[in-house]
Amino acid sequence: NRSIGGGGRKPSVGETANSGAAVNSEDSVRQSIHHKTLALNNGTDAWERFVKLPVPLYFGIYFFNLVNLEAVLQGEKPIVKEVGPWVYKETRAKFNIELDDEKDTVKYQQKQFFEFDAEASKPLTEDDYVQPANIIPQIVNTIAERAPNLAWLNEVLELGFPEVLRENYGLRLNRTVNEILFSGITTHCPPNATLAGLTICSVLRHFPGIRSLAKYPNGDMNVGVLRFRNDSLSETFEIYRGNKDFNKIGQIVSVNGQPSVTNWFGEACNKVAGSYDESLLQPFLTRDSFLNVYGSDLCTTTPMSVESTTSFKGIDCLKFTPNERFLGSVVDFPENYCYCPGSIEKITLGQSCMRTGAMEFAACQAVPVVLTFPHFYKASRYYQNAVDGLSPDSDTHQSYVSLEPTTGIPINGAKRIQINFQLKGTPAMKMTGKARDLLMPFLWIDEKVELGDDQLSMIKDTLLKMLKIANIAQWVLIAIGILMVLVGSIMSFISARREHGHPD
Repeated sequence: NRSIGGGGRKPSVGETANSGAAVNSEDSVRQSIHHKTLALNNGTDAWERFVKLPVPLYFGIYFFNLVNLEAVLQGEKPIVKEVGPWVYKETRAKFNIELDDEKDTVKYQQKQFFEFDAEASKPLTEDDYVQPANIIPQIVNTIAERAPNLAWLNEVLELGFPEVLRENYGLRLNRTVNEILFSGITTHCPPNATLAGLTICSVLRHFPGIRSLAKYPNGDMNVGVLRFRNDSLSETFEIYRGNKDFNKIGQIVSVNGQPSVTNWFGEACNKVAGSYDESLLQPFLTRDSFLNVYGSDLCTTTPMSVESTTSFKGIDCLKFTPNERFLGSVVDFPENYCYCPGSIEKITLGQSCMRTGAMEFAACQAVPVVLTFPHFYKASRYYQNAVDGLSPDSDTHQSYVSLEPTTGIPINGAKRIQINFQLKGTPAMKMTGKARDLLMPFLWIDEKVELGDDQLSMIKDTLLKMLKIANIAQWVLIAIGILMVLVGSIMSFISARREHGHPD
């Protein structure tokens, strides 16, 4: 017996094919649009945006002037005053690009270039003097204290520092913005220096991995806090291009040929494969999406979650912010143990883990500076209460990126980082007096980007409209598919009735 028009009837091959074609049409249309507009292929707009960021980043620098120097030398709490911003235009470009069609990847290195923006900085200039606490002798002192083989160095610091630092000797610096950031603060190491001076110079010269230190033929050296970031090639990245699987576009395959870096003290902190480069992030995002974003300046990934939905000049976005695991203490996040201060270049001893909101990144830069959010935002009260003059605020000091959710294109964002160092009064250095042992703010960076009107128009008028048309086409095709199934069912029903009325 044959069922007639009931639920037990199997659809014909043609009906199944039509229905499947309708349902699969969305993927094929969307993949085609994404492949043509966003996948990384030479000669496309997406490729041009990838090779050179079409808009500048604005890199604002704020210093913390030390207001009450004499009181700090007598053991009082430091008072700081924020000054700035000094604004630099930051441009980024890719170099040494290699394509691998079989793996659907691209390898590249990246350079950053900084140019002082006098207009955006007015009335401030690069030649303005600032007076933050002196980071240089404190870092040398921290290294000496932690290194068993350098314990003897404490005995020569007080003798040698006045000679090698000269005008930069003391608990407070008085140098120009350009000197501190790029041109450098000089450490004088002439051949006729005393034994104490030559000893300090030798330790600095031969200490491995200090990227911000420049060495000169006459023996002198100088330190520019951000010099290593200007016009210097990054590591070699390999990321997916998005042709074979668009969902993987921008996902990191390796850094310097490896799926992990080796800076930290455990795989959980070192793994970079599967995370994303800062300039190219994950598409098809939802409120539940989670991102791991790798930054060369941190040598690790930043976990980011959706904080809210937002809109920027007519484009709906998801606003991602670093989640609580980033800079979280090991008390709250035991997996962060591998960020605890370890040995610096196998010379110093490891240290106790830091409290919430702080991470020493000597493992990344070979100098014991400490990373926090600006003004100790979201950091332990232990750090906040040790210094007066700070005003942590989420609107001003929180890092974020707003992404168009379908494409993953960054619409605007800000990366905000504060550099601190361990201040400590040391008998071996009279210049520190009776200074308290605390985490001292030095400067903070506000790195911001915002797509211009041309880029926003391209996204709204071209890309998103194409995707909207594809979405409409999807439902039209599904409707056609359903109609074909219904027509097929009716035809089968009529045919069955005829057969029932005229049995064999």
